[in-house]
Amino acid sequence: MHVGVLLGNGPEFLNQMAAAGLGGYVLCGINTTRRGAALAADIRRADCQIVVTDAEHRRLLRGLDLSGVAVLDSSSRQWARLIAAAGPLTPYRHAAPEDTFMLIFTSGTSGDAKPVQVSHLMVLVSGQNLVGRFGITADDTCYLSMPLFHSDALIAGWGVAVATGAAMAPAKFSASAFLADIRRYGAT
Repeated sequence: MHVGVLLGNGPEFLNQMAAAGLGGYVLCGINTTRRGAALAADIRRADCQIVVTDAEHRRLLRGLDLSGVAVLDSSSRQWARLIAAAGPLTPYRHAAPEDTFMLIFTSGTSGDAKPVQVSHLMVLVSGQNLVGRFGITADDTCYLSMPLFHSDALIAGWGVAVATGAAMAPAKFSASAFLADIRRYGAT
């Protein structure tokens, strides 16, 4: 199962990442800067059966032919009802380390953007490598300002935090707000 995520950096994107890891489905990071036919093509190319979005990004899907794709709005009352009615986690399947955790799209600078498979193992090994290199511990706070659909955010941010139990501060990058964000989140 492939679940697309068309969300900005925030707690819901992090929840989707954790749910994919525990639930055994493939998370597909959908680039929020894509529009129209290119966005629809990305969703189809990633073979998404479900796309999770929110009120801010749902408008990007208006008018697109996404037949066969269920669109769920994580900021809706329907979502709140689904979450409230959910029982204990029942994994879609149990993933092996070599299984695909996430599809990350290339930039598309040399043609159409292409989904690249990132395995569970790659996220964990790469994250652990960076933890050792920089001495990250559970007392640290990882500032995640790269879009979470980007490989750098996945490997050098989320993977590092998961490997250590460090706090995660998902943020939308702003050069003018960067230092204030670092201070506000206590990012290390």
